[in-house]
Amino acid sequence: MPDFLIRPAEERDHAFVVVNWLESFRLMHAAGPIPMDLYWSTYRETIHRILGWHTVRALVAHEPGDENELYGFGVFDARTLPVVHYVLTKGPFRRHGVARALMRAADIDTQRPFFYTFKTVVGADICKSRWIGGRWDPLCARFRPKETNP
Repeated sequence: MPDFLIRPAEERDHAFVVVNWLESFRLMHAAGPIPMDLYWSTYRETIHRILGWHTVRALVAHEPGDENELYGFGVFDARTLPVVHYVLTKGPFRRHGVARALMRAADIDTQRPFFYTFKTVVGADICKSRWIGGRWDPLCARFRPKETNP
């Protein structure tokens, strides 16, 4: 099992998060009937908006000796009920606990209720079999979280 560390995503990680999210989601049925010539611009803008919300934080898993060698990422939304927008582990590092560790680092208990907004085959399967608290609700990604008054 590879060792890895988790840290908050930084500006230098932004391209990794966006490109891998776009590429891995593009052939999913849940991406809807958006024509492929509109997919990239539509979902790129959607991802950028989500990443800019005040309640959202992105985390990355990386090689212990090299913060630029990324194994995966997670994008999480701290609302009343937690929201997982996307979790991705690069192929060679799958089945080594990266996604589980990202969820723990985001304080998401996979046995308690949470929403996920981008449905993938792998994610839906995990939520049926292991992360039983997960429920698909894409509407959480369609509406900006309410601003809180200090």
